[in-house]
Amino acid sequence: MTTTPHHTDDAPDASQLVGRGRDLAALLVRLATARLVCLTGLPGVGRTRLAREVAGQVRRDVVWESAACYEPEMLPGVGARLRHRFAGVRGPLLVLDDIDHLGGAGTALVASLLLDLPELTVLVVAERPCHLRGESVMVLRPLAVRAAPGDDRPSEALQLLRAVLGDAAVDRDPEGAARLCRRFGGVPGPLLEAARAGTAAGADEVGPEQRAAAARSYARCSRVERLLWRRLAVFGDGFRREAAAEVCGGGRLPASEVPVVLDRIAPHVLIRDPETARYHVPPAQLAVAQTELERSDEWWSVVLAHRYRAPTGAES
Repeated sequence: MTTTPHHTDDAPDASQLVGRGRDLAALLVRLATARLVCLTGLPGVGRTRLAREVAGQVRRDVVWESAACYEPEMLPGVGARLRHRFAGVRGPLLVLDDIDHLGGAGTALVASLLLDLPELTVLVVAERPCHLRGESVMVLRPLAVRAAPGDDRPSEALQLLRAVLGDAAVDRDPEGAARLCRRFGGVPGPLLEAARAGTAAGADEVGPEQRAAAARSYARCSRVERLLWRRLAVFGDGFRREAAAEVCGGGRLPASEVPVVLDRIAPHVLIRDPETARYHVPPAQLAVAQTELERSDEWWSVVLAHRYRAPTGAES
C-alpha cells in the first residue's frame, strides 16, 4: 500500500480512533457491499484518519492516491498508471483522497476506472460525493460532545482530548475543556488545534489550518450555495430549517429553494444536533461566512431579515 502525506483533515497527532468504532465497522461493511464508497464530512472531522485505518484492515491489495497535488490535466496519466497497476489483480481497493478540487474531472476518473476494472472497489475521501450510480455515501459525524445517558465515561470529544493531550492537561480545567468541545462541535481537527494553541472557550480565534480549509470549501461551492452559506452568518447560536428559509430566502435564492441547498451543503459546512434538530455553523465556517457577507451588498438586508423574521418562532 502506498502512503499519503499529512492532510489537514486529520485530527492532529491523534494516536487512536476515539469514538470511531461504529464508523469503522460501518465503513468496512460498505466496502464489502458496494464498488464505490464516498466518505464525506466537515473539514477536520477525521475522514482521512478513518480511511487509513480501514485501508490497514481490509484484506485486499490497497493503493492510496492523495490527489492534493493533482491538476485535471494530469488525470489521464494517473488513470493509465492505475489501470496498469490493477491489471489482473483480484478485488483491489483504490483510496482516492482529497479530490474535491478536481471537480468533474475527478468524478470522470472514478467512473472510467470502475467501468474498465470490474474487480475494482474505490473509496473516495472527499467533502462531497461523486453522484455516480451505485455510490454508497457515508457522512462522518463529529464526535459527541455530551455523554450518552447512563454512560459514566466522558463524552467522545473529551476522550479524544485526554487521549491526545493527556489526562493532566484536561484535569487542570475540565469545565473549560468541555466548553471547548462544545464550541468546536466535537470536530477533531479544529478542537485539537484550538486546545494545543490554548484557545479559551468562547474566544474568537480560529486556527489558520481550519480557516484555510473552510475557505477552500466555500470557494468550491456553487453560486447559490455560497449565497446561503454567507447568509447563515447571522445565526450565531444555531437555527432550525424553518428559520433558514425565512431569513436566508430571497433574490437569487427563493425561500422555497433554501431547504434543498441547505441539504447539499450541510454535510460539509454545518453541524446538526441530533437531539434538538438545530444546525450550528462551526467557528471556521462562521468566520468565512461573516467575512463574505460583510464583503457583499446584502449585509443589512440579511441582518434585518434575521431581526424581524426569526422572532416569529421559526428559530426556536
